Amino acid sequence: MSREDIVRIILGRLRAVCQMKGITEKSFSESTVLIGSAEAVLDSLGIALLLVQVEESLNALSGTQTVLVQRLFSEDLGHETVGTLADRCLLLMGNRL
Repeated sequence: MSREDIVRIILGRLRAVCQMKGITEKSFSESTVLIGSAEAVLDSLGIALLLVQVEESLNALSGTQTVLVQRLFSEDLGHETVGTLADRCLLLMGNRL
């Protein structure tokens, strides 16, 4: 699985979370700010939902348990974008992708 695959997964899950929370969907991209600034798309509940959905999607595709949410919440999720989240996923999952 490539970084681009992970970005696509994150964008798809972001659209699902926005629909679930009634957030108007914008033109999301790798530079979309998820949390940590005034232009962020999600609140704390939204980022938690997104991370769970991304983890479930990655687990299903990779066939392994990633424990991604637990590992990401142990870090500082400051100014997070779709791209930086994809980078963190790659780093945390290491060679299993």
